[in-house]
Amino acid sequence: MEQSSELAEPVMILSGLIGTTVRAFELRSLSDVSLSERRNGLGTIKFGREASPYANPWPGMRGYSRPVFELIEQPRSVHETIRAAQRKIA
Repeated sequence: MEQSSELAEPVMILSGLIGTTVRAFELRSLSDVSLSERRNGLGTIKFGREASPYANPWPGMRGYSRPVFELIEQPRSVHETIRAAQRKIA
């Protein structure tokens, strides 16, 4: 099965208020995609499983957190788009 080039490209997630951090993920590696929506239409999409709170007991030392799209518009539509793209490459 041939996959289109846009599905082969990594997903880029930019974050940060002061400096920008760029993280790249393969679409097929973003598992456990969960969606939560607010009444105001905004929502959050989380990828992967939450790390155990006991993994690092020191406050502020959570380390490498899972990728998240926070407070995005039309979260259900974004979630459906991600899941459809993942099905295409599965």
